[in-house]
Amino acid sequence: MKVNLVKEKGWTLLVRLFKKANEDREITFDEGRIIKATDLNVINLLEYSKQAWEDKKLTENEKQKMLFLLKKIEDDAISLAQYDDIITGEEEELLGIIKSTVETFFRSNYYFAS
Repeated sequence: MKVNLVKEKGWTLLVRLFKKANEDREITFDEGRIIKATDLNVINLLEYSKQAWEDKKLTENEKQKMLFLLKKIEDDAISLAQYDDIITGEEEELLGIIKSTVETFFRSNYYFAS
């Protein structure tokens, strides 16, 4: 079922964020906050995906909740990055990964076809 791809993409996003943050062998406090916020939202997103998978049907309500969580992932990461009024280069790289992943979901109805 196509909804199961949300699980794959959600975990891929977290792995990509962690790898990028850990490139210099040090995850800064700011990077850690962005990853943690993303992790919590992805877990919620995966829960809705799991429900749809079990039902073998993606309801309009589940679709709307998933789209909301995708946008929330991006919004929360931006808010955390802007919290100290400075977006560092490292934070900007993580935000770029999040933004491109979220845009992929929004551009494609494929992920939300039932």
